[in-house]
Amino acid sequence: MQTIPRLRYFTTGCAEVPSRAYAIAQWTALSTYALNAIIEIIDVAAWNGHRRFF
Repeated sequence: MQTIPRLRYFTTGCAEVPSRAYAIAQWTALSTYALNAIIEIIDVAAWNGHRRFF
């Protein structure tokens, strides 16, 4: 009777891994996008004679 709980634990554990990996990938993409936007703002500010936009 121990097989069913172990099997259930294994299947739910395996099902959670892709969603976690997807969430980590989304977070990485969003943080990279935000970092690029910040660098772009700094670059534009430097290009325009050190004007401050923020």
